[in-house]
Amino acid sequence: MRTIRHWRSLTGEVLETRHLLAGDVDVAPELPAACIAPELTPAAAPTTLAATPVEPQYRVSYPPRVQLGNAPLPGTPAFDGKDQIEIIWQTVKAGEGVDDSFVVRIRSGSNEPWVTAETIEQIDTNFASRIMHSAMFRGLEWNRSYEYEVLHLRLGEIVDQYDARFNTRLAPGDPTAFTFAAYGDSAVPGADIVGFRAVQGQINESNAAFSVLLGDNIYDFGNHNDADARFDPVLNPEAARWTPSHIDYFAIGNHELFSGGKPSLDLFSMPQPVAGVNAFAEPPTGEPLEFYGSFDYGDVHFVTWNSNSAELLKDELLAQQMDFLTANLAASQATWKIVYMHHPFVGSMKLDLYSNTHYVEAIVPRLVEAGVDLVLVGDSHTYAWTYPITGLDDRDGNQKISKDEVVFKQGSPFEFTKGDGVVQLISGVGGRNLRNDPFGQPYMAQAHSAYATTLPVEFGFAEVRASPDALVVKYRSAATGQIVGDTNGNGRRDPDEVTFAEFRIQSPASPISPDVNRDGAVDSLDLDAICRLMVVERRYDAQYDLNLDQRVDLTDHELLRREYLDLKAGDANLDGRVNSADLVQVFQAGRFEASDELFTTWQEGDWNCDGKFGSSDLVRLFVSGYEEG
Repeated sequence: MRTIRHWRSLTGEVLETRHLLAGDVDVAPELPAACIAPELTPAAAPTTLAATPVEPQYRVSYPPRVQLGNAPLPGTPAFDGKDQIEIIWQTVKAGEGVDDSFVVRIRSGSNEPWVTAETIEQIDTNFASRIMHSAMFRGLEWNRSYEYEVLHLRLGEIVDQYDARFNTRLAPGDPTAFTFAAYGDSAVPGADIVGFRAVQGQINESNAAFSVLLGDNIYDFGNHNDADARFDPVLNPEAARWTPSHIDYFAIGNHELFSGGKPSLDLFSMPQPVAGVNAFAEPPTGEPLEFYGSFDYGDVHFVTWNSNSAELLKDELLAQQMDFLTANLAASQATWKIVYMHHPFVGSMKLDLYSNTHYVEAIVPRLVEAGVDLVLVGDSHTYAWTYPITGLDDRDGNQKISKDEVVFKQGSPFEFTKGDGVVQLISGVGGRNLRNDPFGQPYMAQAHSAYATTLPVEFGFAEVRASPDALVVKYRSAATGQIVGDTNGNGRRDPDEVTFAEFRIQSPASPISPDVNRDGAVDSLDLDAICRLMVVERRYDAQYDLNLDQRVDLTDHELLRREYLDLKAGDANLDGRVNSADLVQVFQAGRFEASDELFTTWQEGDWNCDGKFGSSDLVRLFVSGYEEG
């Protein structure tokens, strides 16, 4: 128990204040005579009030986490060439006190000075004394690591302290490769929370820089009680690990609208597009601006919108929304354009429930026109992707598009080319439950659901790797962290793995291909091919020269490992981790310090590209971040 003891003059003037913890011994202070009123005798001057507990005001219910806030798009008048971050947290009433406050500060390194937020904003949620607090920091450098502290004070004394680090975004146009996670239909209170916790746990172990939430992020009714399943650190420790350092960018779902969408607006902080100020287009009048957030991360442009107009049969609103979407996308100079939202426009059997709307008719031509590469959706609680969709053909002239009137480019279900059309990915496996959509439409490339004739489905997320040359999308299992359908766990599609859940959209403009051995897959075999060329064949081949410097050397190997495969040195089994399982695999292969002249592969322990497995490879393994256990 912390108590406050005030020493006052008899006139009530505070002469000294002491903060005491249980067990502290208090003695009267030595006060100068000048502190004593002249009409009082020295013996009577200092008196003490009875020790009284400090009444609390707030309890932090959701710890501090990072959001982007109302960031302007590049090229708009509000854009200052820098990044920003907003730190938000939630409190509930803890007592009748009025002396609680917060200090939020940030710095880019331990030797740098702290920068303290000038103001802390509050939003009263009007629900059970919950208040959202936020502090904004602008003028941050791109692709920089920062640390922050949030100090909870009571009468100037620290009650609690929260610390975390985060990385700012890649600068607009930066071609550096990065990974993000995408999932929908996730957090639900009660026993079913285990599904989402497993998904979030695997995202924590991935290399994802951030997540995009594909709607129905707060089940079942989108209210503040339901949000505990996502933000309460006791109920969801996995999310509490993630959110202090990684941004979740949300799309609005239909379940959030059961509470009018306001709790989502309270809990997340997204860009609020205003044309001619911080954006090139703005949503239809009356629509919440944050339902239409847009941002750039490196050379990828992201935009979301309120797709509930389809389910609510609002065709007029839908047309206005498409005007916003295409204007937003047309203004972007990014190499890749990704739209993320809640409702699929093809594939889901739920589309039959709102067949009176012209959803697919309204959206497909506009997405194709805008040059969208990938559309990320949830809602159907399945995992599936389409072939590149190129348009619609209303052959019967009834102004309604059937499944046979969707035009697409058929070919490999795993390898697409940028510009061939719009690929829609359903990733609604975030933890709520799994459904039995039958799929079977000709434009579906691969489908996972609980329906008997589809491929098996399980909780997980889409892991998207964006580089100048390709978007690579993998369906990661919440149970194992491996790619769904990777039966032997080697991280690549083998001839017998017909359910292997990975596809890529390759850029035709790229002068290079990371698939250096030209076997149709980018995997550790390509690393082996570079090493074999270097140490066995000892020759130059432009096909392997990934950085175009007229040499094939370790820099090409490292470029492939880091930027295309996103592998750590030592990850022999290609599961995204470096741990004892990798050591078991390589020592079972029997290539450690082998005396023969046989070439040793990545999966056998050659991580420094010398064709052998030796102590120098083990050093690389431990330096890269070996995980105990």
